[in-house]
Amino acid sequence: MRYLIIGLFFFLSSSATAQVQSVELVASGLTCSMCSKAIFKSLSALDFVSNVKVDIGKSSYILSFKSPNEVKIDQIRDAVYDAGFAIETMQLTANFPSAKAVTDETFL
Repeated sequence: MRYLIIGLFFFLSSSATAQVQSVELVASGLTCSMCSKAIFKSLSALDFVSNVKVDIGKSSYILSFKSPNEVKIDQIRDAVYDAGFAIETMQLTANFPSAKAVTDETFL
């Protein structure tokens, strides 16, 4: 799973046409509501984040953005790490408006 996340970082950072609509991440290492609040504050402080929804029971955070073209995945990762925690999983929902999907081909 870690390699999948790393691959997504490289893919999204190299693709100028990707428009990230939302990110859902699950943090690890949380033990109380204060831990969750620390991550929430750190993610909310990012200038391109418009909203952070928290599910304390699942340690998950859903981020929406002011502009889908200005999302910086590495800053999201760093915000969680700077709060003292790690990312267990991260799912990105993105649009690729200028890319055509073709069977058995890769687009960049």
